Amino acid sequence: MSYQSGWKAINLEFSARVPRTEYSAQSYHWPLVQRVTGIDTSIEANREKAKKEFVKKWDYAFMWMTPGGYRFKEGKTTKMGHAEYAAGGTDFDTRRECPFKTLEEVYNFDPCAEYERRNQEELVKELNAEYIKTKDYWGDAALTMGGVYHTIFSGLIEIFGWEMLLLAIGKDSKRFNKVIESYYHWIKQYFDAWARTDCKVFMSHD
Repeated sequence: MSYQSGWKAINLEFSARVPRTEYSAQSYHWPLVQRVTGIDTSIEANREKAKKEFVKKWDYAFMWMTPGGYRFKEGKTTKMGHAEYAAGGTDFDTRRECPFKTLEEVYNFDPCAEYERRNQEELVKELNAEYIKTKDYWGDAALTMGGVYHTIFSGLIEIFGWEMLLLAIGKDSKRFNKVIESYYHWIKQYFDAWARTDCKVFMSHD
């Protein structure tokens, strides 16, 4: 049912119920998963089974995947800390570090030169393999969608942090446009690669 409702939603067709999804409940909130499924998630060996059962019971229409191949490797990024979201606060982080000390450093930054350029053929194979693996994992439970997370806004936020990003845009948007253009050319390699995979449905984060 969920797989079919996902397809209907993508094609703007009516289904018996309004299609829905969640992006992390099944992997971060084990007490909730246990409450819904009745499976003891305090036992880690049970979690994979519980996760699949949870997705079925909550009737996910689609599952979004964003493989980590487009992480920034050893290039510059900003640590902004992280609020508590996961069960037990395991994702809470107080670290705050920005490698950019001045706006001049921001304006002179070249993402294309800083971050890894992937071999396109290898990237297509890598993403396609991840897509097939994920699609097979979820089966009929939900429609598997490929995607890119670090698009223009999300990527630039992770690189510069909110403060330096907003200051740079507000101070001299024309100079910062060059940084955006460079980042566009860098992230585009992942969109190009996804277009050549077997993925039927693709979603961009922003």
